[in-house]
Amino acid sequence: MRTLNSPIVSPRVLVVEDERLIAEEILERLTRMGFRVVGSVDTAEDAVQAARRELPELILMDIRLKGKMDGIEAAAEIRRDLNIPVIYLTSHSDRGTRARAMETTPCGYVLKPFREEDLLVAIETALHLNLQERRIRESEARYRTLVEHAPEVIIVFDVDRDQFVDVNDNACRFFKTDRAALLASGPDKITPLRQSDGSPSFGVPRGYIDGALAGQTPVFE
Repeated sequence: MRTLNSPIVSPRVLVVEDERLIAEEILERLTRMGFRVVGSVDTAEDAVQAARRELPELILMDIRLKGKMDGIEAAAEIRRDLNIPVIYLTSHSDRGTRARAMETTPCGYVLKPFREEDLLVAIETALHLNLQERRIRESEARYRTLVEHAPEVIIVFDVDRDQFVDVNDNACRFFKTDRAALLASGPDKITPLRQSDGSPSFGVPRGYIDGALAGQTPVFE
């Protein structure tokens, strides 16, 4: 039974291991630690198919496998297409192998023979990191939805870099240009509404926005 708190109840784990006895040992340990094993495969090709079919929360991936692909190639495809966290569980620790593995942004790298506690810590850490990444992605998606559906012109300005870093569709319509051109222009290339002291104001009144959308267009210098 697990001794650490997991962000997911009974996480579903896919095991990719081509040594039968080792695979059986991993499955036994995972079950004892409270994880749910959704499959065990011995080739990289089968790993990709099983990941698409089962959509596990985590994959334990050996690197040297049967078949044309190795575990690193399978992990790269799975991370790219499915964004499922992968922990390498391998006996290979040479510099070249590690360098290739790191390019796939794994959530862990555990060497065989492994201690059960080391594997548990790696799994719990991977699940926690993946949960945080998912929350960030969801937060970014909510932000994008709010920005794009806002009735106002929204321009995010980086003072340090003196440039626009984000705009919504209303801003593009307001300045009668596309997003790429507006982001590339920066505040020094447009003439927005001016405050009483002559300084630029990007918090333009709603009435002015309505007028601009009707055809009264600020000009690009």
